[in-house]
Amino acid sequence: MKFCEQLVLYMNLLNCSLIELEKASNVSKSEIYRYKKGLKIPNPKQLNGLINGLNKLAQEKNIKLSTSSIKNKFIHTSDYIDKFILRENFIVLANTLNINNSELARYMMSDPSSISKIRSKKFKISNPEIFVDSLSEFIVKKYTTSSDKKAIALLIDCSLEDINEDKIFKEKIKSWLCLNNHKMNRISTELLEGIDTFDINEYLKNNISVNIKIPSSKPKTKCYYNIDEMKQGELDFLLATILSDSSEPITIFTDMPLDYIKEDKVFSDTFLSYIILAINKGLNLNIIHSFNKPLNESRFDLNVLIPLYMTGQVSSFYLTDISNGIYSHLNYTSGTVALNGECISGYYKEGKYYLTTDKKDVEYYKKKVSHLLCKATPLMEVYKKEKKKLLSAFLMASSKIQTTRKRIVSSLPIHTISVELLLKILARNNISIDDSKDIINSVIEQKQIIIEMLNSGVFEDDIVELSKEDFEKNPPLLSLSYSFYEGKIQYTYDEYLEHLNSTKELVTYNKNYKLKISKNHEFKNIQVLICENNWVMLSKANNPSIHFIIHYSKLRDSIQDFFNKND
Repeated sequence: MKFCEQLVLYMNLLNCSLIELEKASNVSKSEIYRYKKGLKIPNPKQLNGLINGLNKLAQEKNIKLSTSSIKNKFIHTSDYIDKFILRENFIVLANTLNINNSELARYMMSDPSSISKIRSKKFKISNPEIFVDSLSEFIVKKYTTSSDKKAIALLIDCSLEDINEDKIFKEKIKSWLCLNNHKMNRISTELLEGIDTFDINEYLKNNISVNIKIPSSKPKTKCYYNIDEMKQGELDFLLATILSDSSEPITIFTDMPLDYIKEDKVFSDTFLSYIILAINKGLNLNIIHSFNKPLNESRFDLNVLIPLYMTGQVSSFYLTDISNGIYSHLNYTSGTVALNGECISGYYKEGKYYLTTDKKDVEYYKKKVSHLLCKATPLMEVYKKEKKKLLSAFLMASSKIQTTRKRIVSSLPIHTISVELLLKILARNNISIDDSKDIINSVIEQKQIIIEMLNSGVFEDDIVELSKEDFEKNPPLLSLSYSFYEGKIQYTYDEYLEHLNSTKELVTYNKNYKLKISKNHEFKNIQVLICENNWVMLSKANNPSIHFIIHYSKLRDSIQDFFNKND
Protein backbone atom coordinates (compact mmCIF):
# COMPACT_ATOMS: atom_id res chain seq x y z
CA MET A 1 0.00 0.00 0.00
CA LYS A 2 1.25 3.48 -0.86
CA PHE A 3 1.45 6.38 1.60
CA CYS A 4 -1.37 8.28 -0.13
CA GLU A 5 -3.65 5.23 0.06
CA GLN A 6 -2.98 4.81 3.79
CA LEU A 7 -3.70 8.49 4.39
CA VAL A 8 -7.00 8.25 2.48
CA LEU A 9 -7.96 5.22 4.58
CA TYR A 10 -7.38 7.16 7.81
CA MET A 11 -9.25 10.24 6.56
CA ASN A 12 -12.19 8.08 5.50
CA LEU A 13 -12.16 6.25 8.84
CA LEU A 14 -12.23 9.57 10.71
CA ASN A 15 -14.54 11.20 8.15
CA CYS A 16 -12.37 14.31 8.24
CA SER A 17 -11.78 17.04 5.67
CA LEU A 18 -8.52 18.68 4.64
CA ILE A 19 -9.41 21.71 6.76
CA GLU A 20 -10.08 19.59 9.87
CA LEU A 21 -6.80 17.72 9.47
CA GLU A 22 -4.95 21.00 8.83
CA LYS A 23 -6.20 22.45 12.15
CA ALA A 24 -5.42 19.28 14.09
CA SER A 25 -1.97 18.65 12.58
CA ASN A 26 -0.56 22.14 11.87
CA VAL A 27 0.26 20.90 8.36
CA SER A 28 -1.16 23.07 5.57
CA LYS A 29 -4.12 21.70 3.64
CA SER A 30 -2.22 22.23 0.37
CA GLU A 31 0.54 19.91 1.64
CA ILE A 32 -2.00 17.35 2.87
CA TYR A 33 -3.67 17.49 -0.55
CA ARG A 34 -0.33 16.61 -2.20
CA TYR A 35 0.18 13.69 0.19
CA LYS A 36 -3.36 12.49 -0.45
CA LYS A 37 -2.91 12.59 -4.23
CA GLY A 38 0.46 10.84 -4.09
CA LEU A 39 2.33 13.89 -5.34
CA LYS A 40 4.59 14.15 -2.30
CA ILE A 41 5.81 12.22 0.76
CA PRO A 42 6.06 14.16 4.07
CA ASN A 43 9.36 14.74 5.83
CA PRO A 44 9.68 13.45 9.44
CA LYS A 45 8.43 16.72 10.97
CA GLN A 46 5.37 16.82 8.72
CA LEU A 47 4.75 13.12 9.31
CA ASN A 48 4.73 13.64 13.08
CA GLY A 49 2.26 16.48 12.59
CA LEU A 50 -0.03 14.21 10.56
CA ILE A 51 0.23 11.41 13.10
CA ASN A 52 -0.60 13.71 16.02
CA GLY A 53 -3.41 15.33 14.04
CA LEU A 54 -5.03 12.01 13.14
CA ASN A 55 -4.69 10.82 16.74
CA LYS A 56 -6.29 14.03 18.03
CA LEU A 57 -9.25 13.68 15.63
CA ALA A 58 -9.63 10.01 16.60
CA GLN A 59 -9.84 10.95 20.29
CA GLU A 60 -12.42 13.65 19.55
CA LYS A 61 -14.54 11.14 17.63
CA ASN A 62 -14.11 8.29 20.14
CA ILE A 63 -12.23 6.10 17.65
CA LYS A 64 -9.45 3.91 19.00
CA LEU A 65 -6.30 4.89 17.11
CA SER A 66 -2.91 5.26 18.80
CA THR A 67 -0.02 7.38 17.53
CA SER A 68 2.23 4.30 17.45
CA SER A 69 -0.19 2.31 15.29
CA ILE A 70 -0.63 5.25 12.88
CA LYS A 71 3.13 5.73 12.61
CA ASN A 72 3.70 2.01 12.10
CA LYS A 73 1.23 1.94 9.20
CA PHE A 74 2.72 5.03 7.53
CA ILE A 75 6.39 4.06 7.77
CA HIS A 76 5.65 0.62 6.34
CA THR A 77 3.93 1.93 3.22
CA SER A 78 5.67 0.94 0.00
CA ASP A 79 6.83 4.43 -0.99
CA TYR A 80 7.76 5.96 2.38
CA ILE A 81 11.50 6.39 2.84
CA ASP A 82 13.01 7.28 6.20
CA LYS A 83 16.16 9.25 5.34
CA PHE A 84 17.91 8.21 8.54
CA ILE A 85 17.29 4.49 7.95
CA LEU A 86 18.31 4.89 4.31
CA ARG A 87 21.60 6.54 5.27
CA GLU A 88 22.36 3.87 7.90
CA ASN A 89 21.64 1.07 5.43
CA PHE A 90 23.69 2.79 2.73
CA ILE A 91 26.65 3.01 5.13
CA VAL A 92 26.34 -0.71 5.95
CA LEU A 93 26.11 -1.58 2.25
CA ALA A 94 29.00 0.70 1.27
CA ASN A 95 31.25 -0.65 4.02
CA THR A 96 30.35 -4.27 3.29
CA LEU A 97 31.10 -3.94 -0.44
CA ASN A 98 33.95 -1.46 0.05
CA ILE A 99 32.31 0.92 -2.43
CA ASN A 100 34.67 3.52 -3.93
CA ASN A 101 33.23 7.01 -3.32
CA SER A 102 34.61 8.47 -6.56
CA GLU A 103 33.32 5.59 -8.66
CA LEU A 104 29.84 5.83 -7.16
CA ALA A 105 29.83 9.62 -7.49
CA ARG A 106 30.70 9.39 -11.20
CA TYR A 107 27.86 6.99 -11.82
CA MET A 108 25.38 9.14 -9.87
CA MET A 109 26.75 12.35 -11.45
CA SER A 110 27.54 13.64 -7.98
CA ASP A 111 30.51 14.91 -6.01
CA PRO A 112 32.75 12.34 -4.23
CA SER A 113 32.90 14.62 -1.20
CA SER A 114 29.10 14.45 -0.89
CA ILE A 115 29.18 10.65 -0.85
CA SER A 116 31.98 10.77 1.71
CA LYS A 117 30.01 13.15 3.94
CA ILE A 118 26.93 10.96 3.75
CA ARG A 119 29.03 7.95 4.80
CA SER A 120 30.53 9.92 7.69
CA LYS A 121 27.01 11.15 8.67
CA LYS A 122 27.79 14.80 8.02
CA PHE A 123 25.28 15.04 5.15
CA LYS A 124 21.71 13.85 4.82
CA ILE A 125 20.44 12.32 1.58
CA SER A 126 18.57 15.17 -0.08
CA ASN A 127 16.58 13.26 -2.72
CA PRO A 128 16.08 9.73 -1.38
CA GLU A 129 14.00 8.38 -4.30
CA ILE A 130 16.64 9.26 -6.91
CA PHE A 131 19.47 8.19 -4.58
CA VAL A 132 17.92 4.76 -3.97
CA ASP A 133 17.24 4.18 -7.66
CA SER A 134 20.73 5.24 -8.80
CA LEU A 135 22.54 3.36 -6.03
CA SER A 136 20.59 0.16 -6.72
CA GLU A 137 21.36 0.42 -10.44
CA PHE A 138 25.05 0.97 -9.67
CA ILE A 139 25.16 -2.12 -7.43
CA VAL A 140 23.51 -4.30 -10.09
CA LYS A 141 25.94 -3.18 -12.82
CA LYS A 142 29.10 -3.13 -10.70
CA TYR A 143 28.80 -6.23 -8.52
CA THR A 144 28.26 -9.10 -10.93
CA THR A 145 30.60 -11.88 -9.76
CA SER A 146 29.37 -14.88 -7.79
CA SER A 147 31.29 -13.84 -4.66
CA ASP A 148 29.88 -10.29 -4.87
CA LYS A 149 26.34 -11.58 -5.15
CA LYS A 150 26.83 -14.02 -2.29
CA ALA A 151 27.90 -11.17 -0.02
CA ILE A 152 24.93 -9.04 -1.08
CA ALA A 153 22.46 -11.92 -0.74
CA LEU A 154 23.72 -12.55 2.79
CA LEU A 155 23.41 -8.88 3.71
CA ILE A 156 19.92 -8.32 2.30
CA ASP A 157 18.74 -11.73 3.49
CA CYS A 158 17.74 -13.41 0.24
CA SER A 159 18.91 -16.37 -1.85
CA LEU A 160 21.23 -16.18 -4.86
CA GLU A 161 18.33 -17.37 -7.01
CA ASP A 162 16.37 -14.30 -5.90
CA ILE A 163 18.89 -11.94 -7.47
CA ASN A 164 19.76 -13.77 -10.69
CA GLU A 165 17.71 -11.38 -12.82
CA ASP A 166 18.94 -7.77 -12.84
CA LYS A 167 15.45 -6.29 -12.57
CA ILE A 168 14.60 -8.34 -9.47
CA PHE A 169 18.10 -7.76 -8.07
CA LYS A 170 17.59 -4.01 -8.31
CA GLU A 171 14.19 -4.15 -6.61
CA LYS A 172 15.61 -6.27 -3.79
CA ILE A 173 18.37 -3.71 -3.17
CA LYS A 174 15.88 -0.82 -3.28
CA SER A 175 13.59 -2.55 -0.85
CA TRP A 176 16.40 -3.39 1.59
CA LEU A 177 17.81 0.14 1.54
CA CYS A 178 14.49 1.51 2.76
CA LEU A 179 13.86 -1.20 5.33
CA ASN A 180 14.00 -0.49 9.07
CA ASN A 181 16.12 -3.44 10.23
CA HIS A 182 15.26 -2.18 13.77
CA LYS A 183 6.95 -7.69 22.06
CA MET A 184 4.86 -11.63 32.94
CA ASN A 185 7.55 -11.75 35.38
CA ARG A 186 7.56 -15.56 35.49
CA ILE A 187 7.55 -15.74 31.69
CA SER A 188 10.57 -13.42 31.32
CA THR A 189 12.49 -15.32 34.01
CA GLU A 190 11.82 -18.63 32.22
CA LEU A 191 13.00 -17.10 28.96
CA LEU A 192 16.21 -15.76 30.52
CA GLU A 193 16.95 -19.02 32.35
CA GLY A 194 16.15 -21.09 29.29
CA ILE A 195 18.53 -19.17 27.02
CA ASP A 196 21.21 -19.00 29.73
CA THR A 197 21.32 -22.76 30.32
CA PHE A 198 20.52 -24.02 26.82
CA ASP A 199 23.19 -26.12 25.10
CA ILE A 200 22.31 -27.10 21.55
CA ASN A 201 24.70 -30.07 21.58
CA GLU A 202 22.94 -31.57 24.61
CA TYR A 203 19.57 -30.85 23.07
CA LEU A 204 20.39 -32.59 19.79
CA LYS A 205 21.77 -35.57 21.70
CA ASN A 206 18.51 -35.96 23.63
CA ASN A 207 16.18 -34.92 20.79
CA ILE A 208 12.90 -36.80 21.15
CA SER A 209 12.37 -36.79 17.38
CA VAL A 210 15.25 -39.24 16.84
CA ASN A 211 13.14 -42.30 17.59
CA ILE A 212 9.88 -41.14 15.99
CA LYS A 213 8.46 -43.35 13.26
CA ILE A 214 7.08 -41.51 10.24
CA PRO A 215 4.25 -43.15 8.25
CA SER A 216 5.02 -43.37 4.54
CA SER A 217 1.57 -42.45 3.16
CA LYS A 218 0.55 -38.82 2.82
CA PRO A 219 -2.70 -37.76 4.57
CA LYS A 220 -5.46 -36.62 2.21
CA THR A 221 -8.30 -34.11 2.38
CA LYS A 222 -10.44 -34.90 5.42
CA CYS A 223 -12.71 -33.45 8.15
CA TYR A 224 -12.17 -34.05 11.90
CA TYR A 225 -15.04 -33.71 14.38
CA ASN A 226 -14.09 -34.62 17.96
CA ILE A 227 -11.07 -33.90 20.17
CA ASP A 228 -9.20 -37.09 19.33
CA GLU A 229 -9.83 -36.63 15.61
CA MET A 230 -8.82 -32.95 15.78
CA LYS A 231 -5.54 -33.83 17.48
CA GLN A 232 -4.94 -36.35 14.70
CA GLY A 233 -5.73 -33.57 12.22
CA GLU A 234 -2.86 -31.46 13.57
CA LEU A 235 -0.47 -34.40 13.30
CA ASP A 236 -1.73 -35.21 9.79
CA PHE A 237 -1.04 -31.61 8.74
CA LEU A 238 2.57 -31.82 9.94
CA LEU A 239 3.03 -35.28 8.46
CA ALA A 240 1.78 -34.10 5.05
CA THR A 241 4.17 -31.14 5.32
CA ILE A 242 7.17 -33.35 6.16
CA LEU A 243 6.43 -35.77 3.32
CA SER A 244 5.91 -32.96 0.80
CA ASP A 245 8.68 -31.78 -1.55
CA SER A 246 7.76 -28.14 -0.89
CA SER A 247 10.24 -25.87 0.89
CA GLU A 248 7.67 -23.17 1.69
CA PRO A 249 7.43 -22.12 5.36
CA ILE A 250 4.94 -23.41 7.90
CA THR A 251 2.65 -20.80 9.46
CA ILE A 252 0.73 -21.61 12.64
CA PHE A 253 -2.00 -19.58 14.30
CA THR A 254 -4.63 -20.66 16.80
CA ASP A 255 -6.66 -19.12 19.58
CA MET A 256 -8.33 -22.45 20.37
CA PRO A 257 -8.27 -23.68 24.01
CA LEU A 258 -5.18 -25.77 24.71
CA ASP A 259 -6.11 -27.90 27.74
CA TYR A 260 -6.16 -30.96 25.51
CA ILE A 261 -2.44 -30.51 24.77
CA LYS A 262 -1.30 -30.42 28.38
CA GLU A 263 -3.50 -33.42 29.20
CA ASP A 264 -2.01 -35.60 26.43
CA LYS A 265 1.77 -35.91 26.67
CA VAL A 266 1.95 -38.46 23.85
CA PHE A 267 0.24 -36.03 21.49
CA SER A 268 2.41 -33.10 22.68
CA ASP A 269 5.65 -35.05 22.21
CA THR A 270 4.60 -36.32 18.77
CA PHE A 271 3.53 -32.83 17.67
CA LEU A 272 6.87 -31.37 18.80
CA SER A 273 8.79 -34.21 17.14
CA TYR A 274 7.07 -33.50 13.83
CA ILE A 275 7.85 -29.79 14.18
CA ILE A 276 11.53 -30.60 14.82
CA LEU A 277 11.62 -32.93 11.81
CA ALA A 278 10.15 -30.18 9.64
CA ILE A 279 12.81 -27.74 10.88
CA ASN A 280 15.55 -30.32 10.35
CA LYS A 281 14.23 -30.64 6.80
CA GLY A 282 15.08 -26.93 6.39
CA LEU A 283 11.58 -25.47 6.66
CA ASN A 284 11.03 -22.13 8.38
CA LEU A 285 8.26 -21.77 10.94
CA ASN A 286 6.09 -18.70 11.55
CA ILE A 287 4.22 -18.74 14.86
CA ILE A 288 1.47 -16.15 15.33
CA HIS A 289 0.58 -15.77 19.00
CA SER A 290 -2.85 -14.62 20.09
CA PHE A 291 -2.28 -12.17 22.93
CA ASN A 292 -5.84 -12.05 24.02
CA LYS A 293 -4.30 -15.05 25.83
CA PRO A 294 -1.13 -14.98 27.99
CA LEU A 295 2.11 -16.08 26.34
CA ASN A 296 2.23 -19.19 28.51
CA GLU A 297 -1.12 -20.30 27.01
CA SER A 298 0.16 -20.11 23.44
CA ARG A 299 0.50 -23.17 21.17
CA PHE A 300 4.03 -23.77 22.50
CA ASP A 301 5.36 -23.48 26.06
CA LEU A 302 8.58 -21.51 26.47
CA ASN A 303 10.61 -24.65 27.18
CA VAL A 304 9.54 -25.79 23.71
CA LEU A 305 9.95 -22.40 22.02
CA ILE A 306 13.52 -21.77 23.18
CA PRO A 307 15.10 -24.76 21.38
CA LEU A 308 13.09 -23.89 18.27
CA TYR A 309 14.28 -20.27 18.37
CA MET A 310 17.88 -21.45 18.70
CA THR A 311 17.70 -22.89 15.19
CA GLY A 312 17.20 -19.41 13.70
CA GLN A 313 14.39 -20.87 11.55
CA VAL A 314 11.50 -19.74 13.76
CA SER A 315 9.85 -16.32 13.61
CA SER A 316 7.29 -15.19 16.19
CA PHE A 317 4.52 -12.64 15.75
CA TYR A 318 1.59 -11.52 17.85
CA LEU A 319 -1.94 -10.21 17.41
CA THR A 320 -3.65 -8.24 20.16
CA ASP A 321 -7.02 -7.10 18.85
CA ILE A 322 -8.77 -10.31 17.86
CA SER A 323 -10.82 -11.35 20.87
CA ASN A 324 -14.53 -11.21 20.07
CA GLY A 325 -15.48 -13.72 22.76
CA ILE A 326 -17.62 -15.71 20.31
CA TYR A 327 -15.43 -17.61 17.82
CA SER A 328 -12.14 -19.48 18.09
CA HIS A 329 -10.03 -20.34 15.06
CA LEU A 330 -7.08 -22.40 13.88
CA ASN A 331 -5.11 -21.77 10.68
CA TYR A 332 -2.07 -23.87 9.75
CA THR A 333 -0.52 -23.72 6.29
CA SER A 334 2.57 -25.00 4.49
CA GLY A 335 3.46 -25.46 0.82
CA THR A 336 0.92 -28.09 -0.23
CA VAL A 337 -1.42 -28.56 2.71
CA ALA A 338 -3.65 -26.47 4.98
CA LEU A 339 -5.57 -27.14 8.20
CA ASN A 340 -8.48 -24.92 9.14
CA GLY A 341 -10.37 -25.16 12.45
CA GLU A 342 -13.28 -23.39 14.07
CA CYS A 343 -15.54 -23.58 17.10
CA ILE A 344 -17.80 -21.44 19.24
CA SER A 345 -15.80 -20.31 22.27
CA GLY A 346 -16.52 -22.62 25.18
CA TYR A 347 -17.70 -25.42 22.88
CA TYR A 348 -14.38 -26.73 21.59
CA LYS A 349 -15.55 -30.36 21.70
CA GLU A 350 -18.17 -29.47 19.08
CA GLY A 351 -15.60 -27.85 16.79
CA LYS A 352 -14.40 -28.99 13.39
CA TYR A 353 -11.04 -29.21 11.61
CA TYR A 354 -10.66 -29.43 7.85
CA LEU A 355 -7.44 -30.72 6.26
CA THR A 356 -7.01 -30.04 2.55
CA THR A 357 -4.42 -30.75 -0.12
CA ASP A 358 -6.56 -29.26 -2.90
CA LYS A 359 -4.48 -26.62 -4.70
CA LYS A 360 -7.21 -23.95 -4.75
CA ASP A 361 -8.08 -24.53 -1.12
CA VAL A 362 -4.43 -24.41 -0.05
CA GLU A 363 -3.85 -21.17 -1.99
CA TYR A 364 -6.90 -19.63 -0.32
CA TYR A 365 -5.71 -20.53 3.19
CA LYS A 366 -2.15 -19.40 2.43
CA LYS A 367 -3.48 -16.00 1.40
CA LYS A 368 -5.51 -15.93 4.59
CA VAL A 369 -2.48 -16.52 6.85
CA SER A 370 -0.40 -14.06 4.79
CA HIS A 371 -3.03 -11.43 5.63
CA LEU A 372 -2.78 -12.46 9.30
CA LEU A 373 1.00 -11.98 9.13
CA CYS A 374 0.47 -8.52 7.65
CA LYS A 375 -1.65 -7.61 10.68
CA ALA A 376 0.75 -9.19 13.17
CA THR A 377 3.72 -7.55 14.89
CA PRO A 378 7.10 -9.27 15.43
CA LEU A 379 7.40 -10.66 18.95
CA MET A 380 11.16 -10.85 18.63
CA GLU A 381 13.86 -10.85 15.97
CA VAL A 382 16.36 -13.73 16.01
CA TYR A 383 19.89 -13.17 14.69
CA LYS A 384 22.38 -15.94 14.00
CA LYS A 385 25.70 -15.64 12.16
CA GLU A 386 24.11 -15.40 8.72
CA LYS A 387 22.34 -12.21 9.85
CA LYS A 388 25.40 -10.60 11.42
CA LYS A 389 25.31 -7.54 9.14
CA LEU A 390 21.60 -7.06 9.73
CA LEU A 391 22.18 -7.10 13.49
CA SER A 392 24.91 -4.47 13.17
CA ALA A 393 22.66 -2.38 10.95
CA PHE A 394 19.85 -2.59 13.51
CA LEU A 395 22.11 -1.60 16.42
CA MET A 396 23.62 1.26 14.44
CA ALA A 397 20.21 2.51 13.34
CA SER A 398 18.78 2.37 16.85
CA SER A 399 21.87 3.98 18.39
CA LYS A 400 20.32 7.39 17.66
CA ILE A 401 17.37 6.77 20.00
CA GLN A 402 17.59 9.31 22.82
CA THR A 403 17.20 7.07 25.87
CA THR A 404 19.03 5.35 28.71
CA ARG A 405 20.68 2.01 28.01
CA LYS A 406 21.74 -0.66 30.44
CA ARG A 407 23.76 -3.80 29.76
CA ILE A 408 24.31 -6.75 32.07
CA VAL A 409 27.54 -8.40 30.93
CA SER A 410 28.61 -11.92 31.89
CA SER A 411 32.28 -11.02 31.27
CA LEU A 412 33.88 -7.62 30.56
CA PRO A 413 32.39 -5.33 27.86
CA ILE A 414 34.28 -5.99 24.64
CA HIS A 415 34.06 -2.38 23.43
CA THR A 416 36.46 -1.22 26.19
CA ILE A 417 39.32 -3.55 25.27
CA SER A 418 42.31 -2.07 23.47
CA VAL A 419 43.16 -3.48 20.06
CA GLU A 420 46.69 -4.22 21.31
CA LEU A 421 45.42 -6.31 24.22
CA LEU A 422 42.91 -8.05 21.96
CA LEU A 423 45.65 -9.02 19.51
CA LYS A 424 47.78 -10.31 22.36
CA ILE A 425 44.96 -12.50 23.72
CA LEU A 426 44.07 -13.86 20.29
CA ALA A 427 47.69 -14.74 19.57
CA ARG A 428 48.16 -16.46 22.95
CA ASN A 429 45.02 -18.54 22.33
CA ASN A 430 46.31 -19.57 18.85
CA ILE A 431 43.31 -18.13 17.02
CA SER A 432 43.63 -18.41 13.24
CA ILE A 433 44.39 -15.34 11.12
CA ASP A 434 40.96 -15.39 9.46
CA ASP A 435 39.09 -15.72 12.76
CA SER A 436 41.28 -13.03 14.32
CA LYS A 437 40.47 -10.62 11.48
CA ASP A 438 36.74 -11.28 11.86
CA ILE A 439 36.88 -10.79 15.63
CA ILE A 440 38.92 -7.57 15.39
CA ASN A 441 36.65 -6.08 12.72
CA SER A 442 33.59 -6.98 14.79
CA VAL A 443 35.07 -5.41 17.95
CA ILE A 444 35.93 -2.20 16.07
CA GLU A 445 32.38 -2.09 14.72
CA GLN A 446 31.02 -2.55 18.26
CA LYS A 447 33.20 0.30 19.50
CA GLN A 448 31.67 2.57 16.83
CA ILE A 449 28.11 1.53 17.74
CA ILE A 450 28.69 2.15 21.47
CA ILE A 451 30.15 5.60 20.70
CA GLU A 452 26.92 6.46 18.85
CA MET A 453 24.85 5.13 21.75
CA LEU A 454 26.84 7.20 24.24
CA ASN A 455 26.07 10.29 22.14
CA SER A 456 22.36 9.51 22.59
CA GLY A 457 22.21 9.12 26.36
CA VAL A 458 23.51 7.33 29.44
CA PHE A 459 24.92 3.84 28.87
CA GLU A 460 25.53 1.69 31.98
CA ASP A 461 27.48 -1.57 32.03
CA ASP A 462 26.80 -3.91 34.95
CA ILE A 463 29.79 -6.23 35.55
CA VAL A 464 31.22 -8.49 38.24
CA GLU A 465 34.78 -7.70 39.40
CA LEU A 466 36.60 -10.96 40.07
CA SER A 467 39.28 -11.54 42.67
CA LYS A 468 42.19 -13.75 41.65
CA GLU A 469 40.66 -16.62 43.61
CA ASP A 470 37.27 -16.24 41.89
CA PHE A 471 38.98 -15.84 38.53
CA GLU A 472 40.86 -19.13 38.93
CA LYS A 473 37.69 -20.97 40.01
CA ASN A 474 35.73 -19.82 36.96
CA PRO A 475 37.93 -18.05 34.36
CA PRO A 476 35.86 -15.58 32.27
CA LEU A 477 35.89 -15.64 28.48
CA LEU A 478 36.19 -12.82 25.98
CA SER A 479 32.67 -11.55 25.29
CA LEU A 480 32.40 -12.35 21.58
CA SER A 481 28.67 -12.85 21.00
CA TYR A 482 28.65 -9.96 18.49
CA SER A 483 31.41 -11.69 16.53
CA PHE A 484 29.42 -14.95 16.36
CA TYR A 485 32.63 -16.75 17.26
CA GLU A 486 31.71 -20.10 18.87
CA GLY A 487 35.13 -20.86 20.37
CA LYS A 488 36.12 -20.07 23.94
CA ILE A 489 38.93 -17.52 24.33
CA GLN A 490 40.25 -17.11 27.88
CA TYR A 491 42.10 -14.31 29.66
CA THR A 492 45.09 -14.62 31.94
CA TYR A 493 44.44 -12.78 35.21
CA ASP A 494 46.84 -9.99 34.18
CA GLU A 495 44.99 -9.59 30.87
CA TYR A 496 41.69 -9.53 32.73
CA LEU A 497 42.94 -6.77 35.06
CA GLU A 498 44.24 -4.72 32.12
CA HIS A 499 40.84 -4.94 30.38
CA LEU A 500 39.05 -4.15 33.67
CA ASN A 501 41.18 -1.02 34.15
CA SER A 502 40.48 0.22 30.62
CA THR A 503 36.76 -0.27 31.32
CA LYS A 504 37.01 1.82 34.50
CA GLU A 505 39.01 4.51 32.66
CA LEU A 506 36.22 5.03 30.11
CA VAL A 507 34.01 6.31 32.95
CA THR A 508 36.43 9.22 33.45
CA TYR A 509 36.60 10.00 29.73
CA ASN A 510 32.87 9.95 28.89
CA LYS A 511 30.24 11.48 31.19
CA ASN A 512 27.51 9.28 29.67
CA TYR A 513 29.30 6.00 30.42
CA LYS A 514 28.49 4.47 33.80
CA LEU A 515 29.87 1.33 35.40
CA LYS A 516 28.11 -0.73 38.06
CA ILE A 517 30.12 -3.35 39.96
CA SER A 518 27.90 -6.19 41.18
CA LYS A 519 28.79 -9.02 43.56
CA ASN A 520 27.39 -11.61 41.18
CA HIS A 521 25.01 -12.10 38.25
CA GLU A 522 22.13 -14.53 38.22
CA PHE A 523 22.77 -15.49 34.59
CA LYS A 524 26.26 -16.64 33.63
CA ASN A 525 26.04 -17.27 29.88
CA ILE A 526 23.97 -14.43 28.48
CA GLN A 527 24.36 -10.71 28.01
CA VAL A 528 21.32 -8.43 28.31
CA LEU A 529 21.14 -5.02 26.61
CA ILE A 530 18.15 -2.85 27.54
CA CYS A 531 17.29 0.09 25.29
CA GLU A 532 14.85 1.57 27.77
CA ASN A 533 11.21 1.51 26.64
CA ASN A 534 12.23 0.48 23.12
CA TRP A 535 13.63 -3.06 23.00
CA VAL A 536 15.68 -5.64 24.90
CA MET A 537 18.42 -7.80 23.40
CA LEU A 538 19.41 -11.16 24.88
CA SER A 539 22.77 -12.43 23.59
CA LYS A 540 24.34 -15.87 23.96
CA ALA A 541 27.97 -16.37 22.95
CA ASN A 542 28.03 -20.09 22.20
CA ASN A 543 26.11 -23.34 21.89
CA PRO A 544 24.78 -21.55 19.84
CA SER A 545 25.91 -17.96 19.26
CA ILE A 546 22.62 -16.08 18.88
CA HIS A 547 20.83 -12.80 19.67
CA PHE A 548 17.15 -12.15 20.42
CA ILE A 549 15.78 -8.63 20.09
CA ILE A 550 12.42 -8.41 21.87
CA HIS A 551 9.90 -5.77 20.79
CA TYR A 552 6.69 -7.00 22.45
CA SER A 553 6.13 -4.36 25.13
CA LYS A 554 4.83 -6.63 27.93
CA LEU A 555 7.69 -9.09 27.66
CA ARG A 556 10.23 -6.30 27.10
CA ASP A 557 8.99 -4.34 30.15
CA SER A 558 8.96 -7.48 32.27
CA ILE A 559 12.64 -8.17 31.51
CA GLN A 560 13.43 -4.49 32.07
CA ASP A 561 11.64 -4.58 35.45
CA PHE A 562 13.39 -7.83 36.41
CA PHE A 563 16.82 -6.19 36.20
CA ASN A 564 15.67 -2.87 37.67
CA LYS A 565 14.40 -4.74 40.75
CA ASN A 566 17.82 -6.32 41.12
CA ASP A 567 19.56 -2.92 41.27
